[in-house]
Amino acid sequence: MMALPEIVVWEELRRRDIPSRTWHVDGMVTPGLNLLFAKVKQGKSWFSMAMAAAVASGQPFLGRKTVQGKVLYINTELDETASHERAISFGALPPGLLVCHSWSRGRQALDDLEEAILGDKLRMIVVDMLTGFIPLGMDTDDYGEASFWNSLRKIGHRHVVSILGLWHAGKSPREDWPDAAIGSTGLVGQSDSIIGLRKVGTGNRVRLEVKGNHGRDISLNLDYEGCHWKLANGDGIETGPHGLTGWQLACFDIVGQNPDGITSAGVAELHGTLTPEQVRSHLRNVETKGHVKKDGPLWYPVNPVKHGQTG
Repeated sequence: MMALPEIVVWEELRRRDIPSRTWHVDGMVTPGLNLLFAKVKQGKSWFSMAMAAAVASGQPFLGRKTVQGKVLYINTELDETASHERAISFGALPPGLLVCHSWSRGRQALDDLEEAILGDKLRMIVVDMLTGFIPLGMDTDDYGEASFWNSLRKIGHRHVVSILGLWHAGKSPREDWPDAAIGSTGLVGQSDSIIGLRKVGTGNRVRLEVKGNHGRDISLNLDYEGCHWKLANGDGIETGPHGLTGWQLACFDIVGQNPDGITSAGVAELHGTLTPEQVRSHLRNVETKGHVKKDGPLWYPVNPVKHGQTG
């Protein structure tokens, strides 16, 4: 008979000296299960490769601190030749970044993952793609299958290892952007952090969104050239005590100038650059900070704060 897990008084737990959450990439990737999704050919493999290299070398990633550690990149779709070609395009890679071109599936995959973590002292694992990792025949749109994702997540928690799994996004736009991850009801629910990439316009601009059970609400514009990524025009830098990015402040300022309410489409029209979908994403982040509220299709200011005001 299995022993019961530890049961504690919650107040006693509050008083314990427990270390704060580890972020292998600040605000984006934490020990447990992290999901990265995007449509086909929108750069998620190059993005995850750049992130893995940053963690393995301890260098900042998109201006965010990393915790250095050994990283294993499991490539379930590309062979050694393709990985070699990508490495040539990327440039010099840190010695702490490992790569593997095949892996087991299902429960055996979880056992093998745990063995690799212990044997190689891994701190981060990238699975590109998760479709080559899950049990054959698994219905990924069935929440009842969440036990597999939960087991994967717990491996990360148990060993303080960030597991980043890549997944495809659907073609149709979604009001709630995590729903864009195809057939992933259980996966989204079990993810500690959810990272979405979406191409903006016809150039090299990509929109990055982060949410999840523990992932911080982050909205960034990125530019990419070949296989390398950078913040677009300094985006992502929090401004003042309100903790709003430049795009969030711009959207909030427009809402503040329309106290009788304004739609996302109306904000987008006045802004001139953002789409209504991007405006909704920014204003949701502002809403979590208590500065705006939504009633039906309209956004209203709650605590008017102008750009540059120190409050």
